[in-house]
Amino acid sequence: MPKKDAKAKAAEKKAAKAARQTKKTDKKEKKTKLKSKDEDGSEEEVDLEAVLAEYAKQQEQFLKVTEVICNPPSARSSSTFLGSPANSNELFLFGGEHFNGALATFFNDLYVYNTHRSDWRRATSPNSPLPRSGHAWTRGGNAGGIYLFGGEFSSPKQGTFYHYNDFWRLDPSPHRDDQGQ
Repeated sequence: MPKKDAKAKAAEKKAAKAARQTKKTDKKEKKTKLKSKDEDGSEEEVDLEAVLAEYAKQQEQFLKVTEVICNPPSARSSSTFLGSPANSNELFLFGGEHFNGALATFFNDLYVYNTHRSDWRRATSPNSPLPRSGHAWTRGGNAGGIYLFGGEFSSPKQGTFYHYNDFWRLDPSPHRDDQGQ
């Protein structure tokens, strides 16, 4: 009887080893697949930190908070739309993304829609959140600010993602953004 137990244990060990090896191979293949070429055959090698640093540099060009009348915002998904806690005639739209089937574009623009004038205004600020989608946005009481948390940004072909873990407060009166600590 002991010989059968030894043979069974040896077979179990061999099967466990094979299962581990299969799991390891599957994991490698999955990782390779994520990094592999996309549909058009080109690889996507994008340094998201560098892209975000460039957006931050562009944002510094704004010297003060401004609001200009503009056309309605472009089509986008995963943006946030919220009523102003300071003015019942204003609605705020922030961020989002647009995917045209090949490339993703992320936004960090703030639009203000005035329901009485039926017009859109684009607000700019030297201190604004970087482009993102899928973030959380909420009002902070009747006279309070608007709070933004998190979201994500990706490379144009959506092969690499960056998840934000930041917190922002928008003062809805003068449309000024403050980054929380």
